[in-house]
Amino acid sequence: MALEFNIFSLLVFGISVIALPLIFMKFIPPESAAKNPGFGFAIGGFFILLGFIVAFFIFSSSFSMAILAFGSLFILPFLVLILHSYTKDRPREQATTQNFTAKSFTSIIKKHEKLMTFYLMLFFGMAMIYAILFSVLPTEISQPAFSQQLALFGAGPAGNFTLPYAEILINNLILVFVAFALSIFYGAGSIFVLSYNASIAGVMYGAPLKVMIYGNTAVAPFYANLMSYIPHTIVEIMAYLLAAVAGGILVSRREEDILEATFLFCIAIALIFFGYYLEITIPGSF
Repeated sequence: MALEFNIFSLLVFGISVIALPLIFMKFIPPESAAKNPGFGFAIGGFFILLGFIVAFFIFSSSFSMAILAFGSLFILPFLVLILHSYTKDRPREQATTQNFTAKSFTSIIKKHEKLMTFYLMLFFGMAMIYAILFSVLPTEISQPAFSQQLALFGAGPAGNFTLPYAEILINNLILVFVAFALSIFYGAGSIFVLSYNASIAGVMYGAPLKVMIYGNTAVAPFYANLMSYIPHTIVEIMAYLLAAVAGGILVSRREEDILEATFLFCIAIALIFFGYYLEITIPGSF
């Protein structure tokens, strides 16, 4: 029985990591995704689902982290190609402080609109699959699959996950710096941070669906306090997205992008402080 299971697992692994991504890239090549940011939704959803399948059959003993790791790993090479296609197609500009100070936040957003839209759609695609998986899977599977995320809401096997106020802020700031740094030095390295936050959003928005499907609030015990988590979580997710975009802009290593990326990163830091304020002031969110 063990031998048959190992053979089946290896077969699933081979199909998942080799055949399916190659087929997917035939339908949505990186060059097309760079020009059409909406493809990010399909990319995020497809590879997270692929990561779940591999984690379920191969790494069930470390289910929760394996889903995040494999989903991010599958997206990574695809995203690197997209970022390089995006930066290659953009015209060069002369970098001057005068030009930067004359630009508004709106103009910077417009300049990098495709990249920001792609990251946003990628995040929504990942979050949607996480939400669907959490809502439809029975508790005996969803509990280990999302144990890390459920612990944040005090619903995981580790019990209520709480930190002192200062540690909450420090942890969030570290995540923003990590997302920014990984994007700079490893191209699309921030994908793991985005995937982790997409999984948190998926659990949050999947909770009402799970309660509706199973007709029992016990399947998502944090459902009653859900509204208190949403404001600061949305703000923090925006911060991580901006940090990832800022790092992605610098993949081109162009001098004219440095000031704009720094500006976006500073906004991400400001959002973390704002999210922290919401987290400690809204009743029930901490």
